[in-house]
Amino acid sequence: MYLESFVARNFRNLTHLDLGSPSPRFNVIFGGNASGKTSLLEAIHLLGLGASFRSHDLDTVIQWNAPVATVVGRVVNAAGGRVQLGAEMARRGGFRAKVGGVECRGRSGLVKELSVVLLAADVHKLVEGGPGERRRHLDWGVFHVEQTYLSAWRVYRRALEQRNALLKVSKSGIDFEAWDEQVAQAGEVVTQLRLQYWRDAEASLRHFVGLLVSDSGEFTFDFVAGWREGVSLAEVLERTRVRDRALGWTSVGPHRADIRIRIGGRPVSEVLSRGQQKHLAYAMKLAQAAVVREVAGVDPVILVDDFTAELDVGRQNIVLDQLESLGSQVFVTTLDEGVWEAVAQRSNGIPALFHVEHGEVARVL
Repeated sequence: MYLESFVARNFRNLTHLDLGSPSPRFNVIFGGNASGKTSLLEAIHLLGLGASFRSHDLDTVIQWNAPVATVVGRVVNAAGGRVQLGAEMARRGGFRAKVGGVECRGRSGLVKELSVVLLAADVHKLVEGGPGERRRHLDWGVFHVEQTYLSAWRVYRRALEQRNALLKVSKSGIDFEAWDEQVAQAGEVVTQLRLQYWRDAEASLRHFVGLLVSDSGEFTFDFVAGWREGVSLAEVLERTRVRDRALGWTSVGPHRADIRIRIGGRPVSEVLSRGQQKHLAYAMKLAQAAVVREVAGVDPVILVDDFTAELDVGRQNIVLDQLESLGSQVFVTTLDEGVWEAVAQRSNGIPALFHVEHGEVARVL
């Protein structure tokens, strides 16, 4: 899978961006600070996920003097087929997505056609942040390797919303058993799919951790389902019902899941420096791309922002070697034009080089 073409209009400081025909392998984007490099990656990310990695409010991506912003790209899949994707952001929350010229509901249609793995400048939040960060990371992987996951998660979420609504009702005599049963059944399915993916991913994760953070100590990675191990979700929901009514929300279930990472029994965020956390997060992202490729046969497009920040030369070379071995299309932003030379030394073809200045993007090679 790769982007054969990409165009953005009125997207932040990118008034008229046209990448022409980017390389199906490596694309290096260099330029000064605030030139538009990260905005370019953000635009690609939005085409693949229907969301920005810089803001929850899509109004912020629209140029101040424009009514809408658009991103359009043509994707070549593993079988050589081509599909046109498009997304339009209008002010006050207007969002439309099209796949093959047909408007689609929600964002899942984009995600199915264009898989994107992001290594952002704040990628360390995957380690340092709360469980929600790691759940989203986990769910992206499960979605891409298990076709039934999205429908299972939607069933669980609807049942959970109904149960939470009832928990907020003060009157007594409400029959929770039916909703508990629905939440439990759907939750067990979601958790089983997550656990199956995690078993596939853990070995790959340990491989990349060994390459990038091997000097930090012995890691343990534990999948936490969101309720006590060894007890069914139905049983736990019944036990916690009184507490949940006091809280007004469901305190156990897959929506509380996590990947717990420790070193010597201590939370990893208490042991590793910010730079080491970034190395670990890189390992988690690269492992995710490798598993999706191995299990689902999908080569995700990989976006790497501010590549040289907090990566020493040795780790930069390791990351570039691993990106080359994955075989994915890669877009790398950097302040240092010399990154292109490092990429060219290990690339089978000539990597593309783009220069960004004041929101204008020009292909150099």
